[in-house]
Amino acid sequence: MKELLLSILVCSYNGGAKLQRMLSSVQNQDAPIGEIILLDDGSSPPLSNVGSKVEILRHVKRRGYISSRNELAGRSKNEFMFFFDDDVVLDNPLALRRAAAIMASDATVGAVAFRQRALDGTFPQLQPLYGSRVRQIATYFGWAHLIRRSAWERVGPFMEMFEYGYEEAEFSLRLLDAGYKVMCDPMLSVIHDGADNSKDLAKRHFLNLRNTLLTYFLRYPAVRLPSWTKNFLLNVQPCPGARESILALRLRLMGAVVAKMPYLTVERKPVSNDAVSAYFGLQESAQSIE
Repeated sequence: MKELLLSILVCSYNGGAKLQRMLSSVQNQDAPIGEIILLDDGSSPPLSNVGSKVEILRHVKRRGYISSRNELAGRSKNEFMFFFDDDVVLDNPLALRRAAAIMASDATVGAVAFRQRALDGTFPQLQPLYGSRVRQIATYFGWAHLIRRSAWERVGPFMEMFEYGYEEAEFSLRLLDAGYKVMCDPMLSVIHDGADNSKDLAKRHFLNLRNTLLTYFLRYPAVRLPSWTKNFLLNVQPCPGARESILALRLRLMGAVVAKMPYLTVERKPVSNDAVSAYFGLQESAQSIE
C-alpha cells in the first residue's frame, strides 16, 4: 500500500533561530513528507533562508496563529496535516511516522496529540495526557498536533474570533460531536522552547477564560448553559501576580461575552449532551496515571 504524503504546516512571527531548528528537525524525519508550508505572519524583516523545500506564504500584517492555521489547512494538499509551533523540536526521527500510523489505523481518528518536554527533558505540568498507554483524550494542545483534513472540512475551521487560546478544546468538542476521536501516544512528544518573557501572561490568561465562556455559548446545549456559566464565573481566578480582583475579572468576562453576543446568536451550533459528557469524562481520564 502506498504511503500517504504528509503536510507540515507552520505559522511563525519573527521565528529566528528557533524556527530554523524546528524546520531542520522536521526535515530529519523518516517520513513521507509531501510539503512543508511556512506562513510568515507579518514578521519584520520577512522570514528568509528557510530552505528550498519550504514553501513560504506571507501576511503583510499580523493576523494571529488561529487565522493562519486555517489558511494553512486550506492550502494543504494532503489528508494528514501536522501543525507545529515554530519553537518546538522533533528529536525522534520516527515521530511523524508514528503519529500518522495512529491516524491511518482508524478512520474515526480526527486528531493526534503530542506531549511537550522542556529544554532539560522534563515534562511540564500542562500535557494532553498522563500515563503510559495510547488512548483517547479530550483535546490536543497547539504546540504540535496532527489533524485529519477531511475532519477539519466536515466540522468547520478553527475559531478565529478567539484570537488566542482554547481553540483546541472547542475544535476537539466539535470533532467528538461529529464522531471523531482525539488520540494521544505518550511516546509522541516534542521539545518545546516556549519560554518568552515578552508574553503578556495576564492577557493570555484572560483570553483563555473568555474563550472558555464563548465556547459555552457557542456549543453547549441550552439546558447546561446557566449552571455551567454560573459555576465557571464563581470559580475563576485572576492571573497569578495580577492586581485585578475576582469581581473585576468576572465583570470583564461578562462584558466580553455581551460584546460578542450578536456573533454568538448567529453562529451558535450546540453539540449534543452526550458529546459534552463524553468530553469531560475524557478530560478527567487523561489526567489519571494509567
